[in-house]
Amino acid sequence: MNRGFIQQSAVKIRAALLGMALLCGYLCLPVSAFSQAAAVPPASAAPVIRITIDDSAVRQLLALIEVRDSSDASVEKWLDLPANQNLLRVGTLEDNLTRAQLKANAVAVINGTATRSTQPEGEIGRLLLTPPGDYRRLLDDLTATKNERISCIARRVAAFSPPGTEAAVTVYLHPGGNWDAINHKDSIYLNIHFWHDYHKPGWDGLNLIIAHEAMHTVQNRAYGNPEEQNDADGAWLTALSKIQREGTARYVEMETDPAPYEPYSYGFHNRALAAEALRGFAQTLGLLERLYTACYPRFDKAHFVAAYREGIEGGGPYYALGHGVAKAIDEKLGRAALIETVSRGPKDFFAKYRALCAKDPTLPPLPTNAAEQISRMKERL
Repeated sequence: MNRGFIQQSAVKIRAALLGMALLCGYLCLPVSAFSQAAAVPPASAAPVIRITIDDSAVRQLLALIEVRDSSDASVEKWLDLPANQNLLRVGTLEDNLTRAQLKANAVAVINGTATRSTQPEGEIGRLLLTPPGDYRRLLDDLTATKNERISCIARRVAAFSPPGTEAAVTVYLHPGGNWDAINHKDSIYLNIHFWHDYHKPGWDGLNLIIAHEAMHTVQNRAYGNPEEQNDADGAWLTALSKIQREGTARYVEMETDPAPYEPYSYGFHNRALAAEALRGFAQTLGLLERLYTACYPRFDKAHFVAAYREGIEGGGPYYALGHGVAKAIDEKLGRAALIETVSRGPKDFFAKYRALCAKDPTLPPLPTNAAEQISRMKERL
């Protein structure tokens, strides 16, 4: 998920459009849903979800700040950490951050000359860790709770994973970025500012967002992540796949932590927004008609891109649309049916919902054109 920065009201610019070793070692705990997996697990094997947390980008920057070490060698070494390399990858894609700019920002933070005006909130290259003691305490709190957190997240994700799934993800904590979290090649990048500067300090919601992003890795393994937008069938399947992916991952995240979050925390804010968005589920289904008319009978790419962005950017209504479908399948057909859609993809996901609507008149139906196209679409590109 990528809940991009919006001051105080926060939240999402999805990874669909974009695409930390501790200073003293990694935090890692495998959870195998109660059994170790073989090298090539049978299809009936319990899912295995492994999560590693690497906070080196934060911890090492704090160490440089403490001793005021802004030497070229030290800063260059810090820039080469995986979390910072991802910042630069996105900065290159978005044309809003270079290595030289990130290096200058790091030097300013280390030397104590950076301010909130020179490195404003929401800027991709913002590295301020103020006050440093708060961030050290955050990292220490995370270290103290890591095993419990990783076990909780892994159990939740495994409960929605197809049998035989093996997924290993590394979670990189870092300052900087215009997102809360993105998943790139099975690595999750979390902007620590969302748990301090942009919300009430604390780790509420950390489990939620890691579960969401880890679920994307499971989906990648089980079905893939279509990205074709050059013809009608490819664009249609890609958009429906994104709705399924984000909606299912949101459904997974919602009850990762059953207990309430602290008011004004990251988790409180995001779970409240997701719950409120779900109340509009019936209305979001109408967005499928706009997608349909962008693709059929004649593909209009500009129309499609506009519709797609409206639905997906900022954690938009496509999330609630997929969330509502996933929730209906899980509650009315059972968990096994929902897990089946993870492997079979969007055709099966929406077909199951359409079949439910035929039996249950209380469910809001799919638009007619969209429903008929779903019956005609391919399972895969």
